[in-house]
Formats: sequence, structure tokens, C-alpha cells
Amino acid sequence: MKLIQSIAVLINEMNNLFNFMEINKIIKHKIKTWRLIFAILMVYALGLLLKSFNLNPYIILFGFRFHISFVLPFILVYNSYFLSYLKKSFTKPEWKKSSFPLLLILLPIIIETVSLYFLQKIDLGDPEYFYEFGISSIADYPIYFIWNFPQMILLFIFLASVAANSKFSFISVAVVFFSLFVFEVMPINKSIIQYNEIWNLFSYSIIFSILINYYRNIYLFGVSLFTLSWIAVLAFGSSSKTIINLLFASRYDNWEGFFEVAKDYLPYIYPFYFGISLIIFSSSYLMFTRQNNISER
Repeated sequence: MKLIQSIAVLINEMNNLFNFMEINKIIKHKIKTWRLIFAILMVYALGLLLKSFNLNPYIILFGFRFHISFVLPFILVYNSYFLSYLKKSFTKPEWKKSSFPLLLILLPIIIETVSLYFLQKIDLGDPEYFYEFGISSIADYPIYFIWNFPQMILLFIFLASVAANSKFSFISVAVVFFSLFVFEVMPINKSIIQYNEIWNLFSYSIIFSILINYYRNIYLFGVSLFTLSWIAVLAFGSSSKTIINLLFASRYDNWEGFFEVAKDYLPYIYPFYFGISLIIFSSSYLMFTRQNNISER
């Protein structure tokens, strides 16, 4: 029985390998370095420009969200191979036994909420728009996800092409991801640098480099990218109009969250959350990579 199970696992891994090799061959159309750098600089410059004039770095078209960091790099480095890769990503995604996104996504919020509860630093809040915004957002999750999925597709293809064209794909994807969104945490008009936000973005970059390089699944990437932020903001709230408009309804400017956190812990809510997420995704990657290496011996 164990022999049959081992053979089945081996066949599945070989199928994933050949599938990845086929997809990698399609997407491995060399991206010129100057175009990649130009795309990053354009996003950064345009982002800061919009930010300095208090303009949104995104547009909402028929409900669909399009942020410049998701869309502009894809447009600037686009080539015809992207369409073939897009088709393969949807029709032949790689499903690994370790790809259990629901657990990986829910664990950080569960760990943080339970920890704060035992420390007596959290309580149920009574935010404004509790039913209109909070409860309805849970029911409307599929709609919010669909509204954001097209731009996540563009980002996935762009980052996958970066990974396929780099000898140090893990570092390259993390650096590129960080660079595309860093303008969002950069201060304007001599404002104080928010190191907590830089840490959040750094953690995010590592997590999604793992998703791109190891899991290589457009569905897992989309669900993780959206839900990790969505569930945290729903629980703890946010005063960022950009985040609220992208993840939830566009008619709201802020959300207080379902939970009320003690003021002395409030600045550390999101750094702690993304730190836990980073540990969970990194541990999952290291654990299953080790298992794969052992099974190959």
C-alpha cells in the first residue's frame, strides 16, 4: 500500500515538474534589464507624484480595481509570450500537496487574535457601519475578490517572468515586489518615516516571492495576496482610504475593525500580523522543500 502511495506521489511530482518546465519555457522570454528598471522607476515616480497631489494611485472601472503597481509594470514589459503563459497558468496550474492556502491564510489572524485575547489587550468593538460595512463585507468577499483578481493576474504574470529570467529568482522577485509598492510607504513633505509599514511591505515581499517561486499557482497567489490583507483590515480596521477602497467598497474612507485593541498595542498590530504570516509561509516552504529533497534521494 505504501509502495502504491509512493508511486502516486512520484507521478504527481513529475507531472508538476513537467508542467512547470513547459510553463517556464513559455515565459522565459528575456526581459531586458533596462525595461525592468524603467518600469520600477516609472511606478515609483508616478506613485510619488500622485501622492504629492493627494490623488489616488488606482482607478475603479466597472467595479474592477487597477492599481499602478499591479498594471503599469505588465504594460511596460509586455510581450506576446505573456498570453501563452496566461492560458497555461489558468488551464494547467500546479497543485502541490503543500498548497493549502486556507490554513496558511487563516493561521496568522487566529494566532494574533488569540494571543491578544489572553493578554487582555483586545475586545469586541462597536465600529461605525458595523452591519452596513462589516457584516456585509464578509458576504461580499467573492465580489471584492473578483473585482481585484484581474490586476492580480497582471502582477502574477509580471513577477513570474521576472523569476523565470533570473538566476536568483527568490531575491529578484522579493526586491521587485518591494520596489513596486515602496512609494506607498514613503513619506511626503518631510513626514516621519513609518518603519512599521516598511516592515509590513518587506514581509509581504518575501511571502509572495515564496508563492511565485515555489507554489507557482495563479489561484493561490490571488487568494493569498487579497485575503491576507482583507481579513486583517476587516478584523483590525484601517484609516487608509486607498486600502479601504481597493479591498472593500469605494464609498468608505475608513473602517474601525471588528476588534478594539489596546492603544499601547495598536501600532504593532500589523507588524505582528505580517511577521506571523512571514514565519508561517517561510516554515511551510522550508518544510515541504526538505520533504521533496528527501523523497528525491
